Amino acid sequence: MIFATWNVNSGRIANRLAELRDSFPSDVVALQETAEPDGQTSCAWEGDRKRKGLSLSLDLPYERVRIPGESSPCIAARIHDSQIGPFNVLAVWAKPTPTYFADLSRTFDLYSPFICERATVVLGDFNMSVRVQSKGKQFYLLNARLNHDFDLHSAYHEFTGERFGMETMTTLYWQWGASGCFHCDFVYIPGMRVPRLKNVTIPGYLKCDTSDHRPVICEIM
Repeated sequence: MIFATWNVNSGRIANRLAELRDSFPSDVVALQETAEPDGQTSCAWEGDRKRKGLSLSLDLPYERVRIPGESSPCIAARIHDSQIGPFNVLAVWAKPTPTYFADLSRTFDLYSPFICERATVVLGDFNMSVRVQSKGKQFYLLNARLNHDFDLHSAYHEFTGERFGMETMTTLYWQWGASGCFHCDFVYIPGMRVPRLKNVTIPGYLKCDTSDHRPVICEIM
């Protein structure tokens, strides 16, 4: 099964899904900064502006879960049957309200029972990187909570063995600069699935260049 997350910078969901899946066929795709669906695309969507929201596309039957409370734009879904068994998905897009760390922390507080009820994949744009000095300590705190409270681990770092802040592939080429150095988009998977990781891909600078972000694609056997 293949999971992907991509901040697309803007655009119609159908166009961005086609752009991604033409090169990287994916079963579960979270897209950030997409326009509201126009009725021709079947997916879940959440946002406060019609042209800037979060979408979740699944090639599987799913049950959407809504929990009242304040959080970042997020979409929670239960998948009751798949080739890797039942699992949950939580797609997120962190906002600076008041900070990215505070926003994600309260989102994980709110959805803690959902994450803990069974194996859950958390994916999205965290808008946090240890290479940003003001956010490094906060990111490590957030990562530690995902590790220790939920047994969730960054698929890219588990697969490559690279340390946070020392990634050889970047997910954000800030303002389309070719020397991009930020890794702020993640797929977190349950510890029990880490040995089943088959591949984690992040395209290079010349791929998926309609956005300054690059997708993270994770395949689990």
